[in-house]
Amino acid sequence: MTDAPQQRWSNLIQQGSFYEAEQLCTALHHRLFRAGKKQEALECLLQGARDLAKSEQFQCAIVLLEKAQEYMRKHYFSEETLSQVATLLASFPNTLKAKLTLGNKLERLATEKRCSETILHDLYKLEAETCVGMGDYRRALSYYSILSDSQQYLLVLKEWMSQGLPSEEDLFVTRQVLWLLLSQQKLQFAKQVLQQYLQQYNNNHGKGGPLLNFVYLLLECLERRLFSSVEYLKTIYKPAIDRDPHLWKLLQEAIEYRRKHS
Repeated sequence: MTDAPQQRWSNLIQQGSFYEAEQLCTALHHRLFRAGKKQEALECLLQGARDLAKSEQFQCAIVLLEKAQEYMRKHYFSEETLSQVATLLASFPNTLKAKLTLGNKLERLATEKRCSETILHDLYKLEAETCVGMGDYRRALSYYSILSDSQQYLLVLKEWMSQGLPSEEDLFVTRQVLWLLLSQQKLQFAKQVLQQYLQQYNNNHGKGGPLLNFVYLLLECLERRLFSSVEYLKTIYKPAIDRDPHLWKLLQEAIEYRRKHS
């Protein structure tokens, strides 16, 4: 921003006229773009978003970052600026639905532009943390599985389990392990999650119980392609699996997936 617009911008921020400040920033962005100053036009949106965020006007800041994302997609892409947008967005409260929506768009943009794994990692982490803040634990777990972060995965799973009955913890763990088996190349990750949970559980409560014993043996058999042994285990542990009728369908789908893809 030049001196005059900068002064007007500062006055609007100080007066608390945040919507007008957002509109001014947008107008300056378009002016710079028409003048052929593509990089400056992008930096204008980012700086405006930073200033609004400092005043905790996160919704207005996200509006400018949305425009920056669209501008990078259509007119001028900078991986460095995308990283800066992601870093700024990560500092916003995790309870904002608009934050997750923009995070999804940035992830798609990063994939489309073949950005570095570091940027994609940061975006997955941003999306995971926002999902946790919004109470969308299932979606958060999917991001942590992409990141192969078993420790954080287990922390989120335990937070989710805290909303249920203590007697159903093994059902939570079993469902998530089976979901992981339905994802390509996630058997080893499923084993890590289960082993870490069992280690913590056994330290506090003793044995993990019949259902988790079944899951442990199931993973060992699937890793070795011992599908006949899996059928035998299903017979032995039928009473434990029957606690949740939905487990049978999920279990069969997981077994068939591993049979086809292992």
